[in-house]
Amino acid sequence: MDKETKQMFELVLSNLGKLADKFEAFEERFDVFGEKFDAFEERLDVFAEKLDELQDRQDDIYRTLRAIEHKNEVNGAELEHLKVRNAKVEGTLRKISQVIAENVG
Repeated sequence: MDKETKQMFELVLSNLGKLADKFEAFEERFDVFGEKFDAFEERLDVFAEKLDELQDRQDDIYRTLRAIEHKNEVNGAELEHLKVRNAKVEGTLRKISQVIAENVG
């Protein structure tokens, strides 16, 4: 092998060695990135779980609110019914009072 070819191979081998070193450094950085991504993914999973819990709580609060609204409507209807009965009783008592007043007087 002549001297120029030998120098060219040495240069190629030298550059390949440098590329291999850079590739190893890149792999290490990529591994660190992978670890950070895994940690981020775990945190995202925890966040998703907490979001699900909040959604469940919101659903519970909504159902409770709907139950309170329904009870309020029922109470309002019962109150209206009592007002009507009260008015009927008042009318009956007035009529009785008139009859008594007419018969006594």
